[in-house]
Amino acid sequence: MSAAESIQHKQIKEIIGVKIKEWTGATLQDYPSSGHEFDIFAVTSAGVSIYVEVIWSSSRENFFRDLLMVTTSDANVKLVVVSPDILENTDFQRQFEKVAISQRRINFAMHGTLINGQKIIEDVKYVNVDFKNAVLGLVNQVSTRGKVLGSKANLEPPKSNSAAEVTEQLLSNLFLVINHPTNIYSSPTELTSFQGVCHRLGNSIRGIPFLPKNRRLYTLDNLRDASSPFGHQ
Repeated sequence: MSAAESIQHKQIKEIIGVKIKEWTGATLQDYPSSGHEFDIFAVTSAGVSIYVEVIWSSSRENFFRDLLMVTTSDANVKLVVVSPDILENTDFQRQFEKVAISQRRINFAMHGTLINGQKIIEDVKYVNVDFKNAVLGLVNQVSTRGKVLGSKANLEPPKSNSAAEVTEQLLSNLFLVINHPTNIYSSPTELTSFQGVCHRLGNSIRGIPFLPKNRRLYTLDNLRDASSPFGHQ
């Protein structure tokens, strides 16, 4: 127990620790994380872990440090109990809500609002009804889903298989155009296929670019020239 803890902080830890054992049969454990010790960490007989963080000091440094501990915990159930001063701080409220939403998205069962620690100290009915329902509701959420939420498997992205390194030489199919024809010639034809033209004029015609289409023949060869082989098609 840290010497910096206030009287209220200690009272809340004692009350919640006793009640969680009473409601769930869980055993309380010390659970150090990154050099800090979580306020209340318990594990039920079914293996559901419960973590309650008590944040009493309203200093910004203290609040965000403890909130970071909440995000790094792998407990299945998470609740945050705070002082009235923290409850009145709208910036703290917004930051907590962002954390709660992000934790739920990665399948942690986290209570969505900050819990008033002063009511836990002063109001027995609140502890035995509202707070109890909050704790048991989250525990039941984990149990009914039939799996432990927030496990490392849920937090770590799947690892992709590394590609095999292959050395190969690739040839480009892009070529520099250094010249192009200025005219395309066309004339009517009764032949409708490439093979039909070759059959009529001989296979030597294959060396001259041409295209029969829609009963016309298109070619780069000058059809006005009497020596054009297409004059005989």
